[in-house]
Amino acid sequence: MKTFIQLLRIGFWMLPIQRALTVLGVLLCCLGLQRVGPIGTSFSELSNAFMGVSILMFVPVTCGGAFFRMLSSRRVLMLLPHAKARLLSGVIGMNLLAALLLIGIFFVLYLGAPAKLKPDPEFYVMQYVLTLSFATQCTIGVFIASRGPIWGLLMIIAWQLPGVVMRVAGVDDVPRLMTGPVGLLMVPMAWLAFSIWYLRTRQVSRAGWGGSQLRQAAGSDTFAAMTREQAMLRWTLSAATPLRLGLQWGLAACGLLAIQWALHQLFDRDGNPRATHAMMFGTLSISAVAMGVVSHGIAARSRSLWLVGGRTRLELHAWCERQMLRVVLAIALPFLLLGSLLWVLATPRPELPGVYVLVSMLAPGLGAAWLGLMQQHRRSLLDPLAALAIAMGWYYGLARPLFEGTAQPRWEIAAAQVALVLLLREVALVRWRSADWRRAQR
Repeated sequence: MKTFIQLLRIGFWMLPIQRALTVLGVLLCCLGLQRVGPIGTSFSELSNAFMGVSILMFVPVTCGGAFFRMLSSRRVLMLLPHAKARLLSGVIGMNLLAALLLIGIFFVLYLGAPAKLKPDPEFYVMQYVLTLSFATQCTIGVFIASRGPIWGLLMIIAWQLPGVVMRVAGVDDVPRLMTGPVGLLMVPMAWLAFSIWYLRTRQVSRAGWGGSQLRQAAGSDTFAAMTREQAMLRWTLSAATPLRLGLQWGLAACGLLAIQWALHQLFDRDGNPRATHAMMFGTLSISAVAMGVVSHGIAARSRSLWLVGGRTRLELHAWCERQMLRVVLAIALPFLLLGSLLWVLATPRPELPGVYVLVSMLAPGLGAAWLGLMQQHRRSLLDPLAALAIAMGWYYGLARPLFEGTAQPRWEIAAAQVALVLLLREVALVRWRSADWRRAQR
């Protein structure tokens, strides 16, 4: 029980952004549940409650696998008696809690509704299986994907594999089976196979998204053969280069688009093309995640370069900002090329203007880049709110209009995203100006 409580704290209350999302999710849930009456619930109440649950469970479900690997790779923790078994049971309990929480929200919302409007037990079973299956896939998938970029791409392919195999075998009702007996059977089988491997392995390796490359380069003569500027750049980019980062993320996006395009052409050619457009352009929007991760790494490693680089705070900020923009350009170019190719090949073509789609894709990436650069000093409530604003602007400005097939661009949302980018840049400058780095002062 103690292990489960500690995992709850790690999943919901460890980082400032987790605490902000937890409080926001609870408030939205209370807002959706406070007006439950004898006449049932309205769509707005349902939306508030479901959005609250989604925000509340976002970090534990999507990042729980990464936290799981981080805890499993610590040798001090593994010296405790039955530490791996307790940790594994706690993670499984977290997934069960996420599914039960969603079912509980459904039940309370429809508690006062008339009998003819209440969902039947099959509906609750379907939602429980769907939520538990998604949480299981996220936890195990992120645990394996955090080993390295190649493992991440393999897990994305494996995520689509069951549905593809069932469709190739001639099964027509794949969604019903995946949310029914097949999905319910896959959850314990997946946990059984993972548990056998996890409990039998001697040591779980750490995450490999750049840290191992940096340690290997630091132990060799890689930095000794470079100039100071080149060594500083390689250090802030975790022994990578802008060209390598752009190629890696571009190839990953190309692989994902190829999988989605093949699935659409094989199994859903006569379906809704707008949903496919929204999914594929949404895939291209992962460039924002790449830009945010890289800029956060630059800000985190810049502390040790103040005295070594012979720069003041503002000079170092200007240098880091220039390097960040170089990496952003290297990452954005392949995504823009893929987006242009998708725009030409899409049939029918989305009705939104191409300029609007371009702005709606680039603005979240630039916002995420400066949000990552802000993490260098004095994090506050503004950081999770800015991340939430970027995500909401992307959803309501790009994903939802593409899915609905509307021809009216939401220029006000695009303008708000651009204004947010300018605001985050100024906040990053203010934080760097007031930075107080004890390590550099020594």
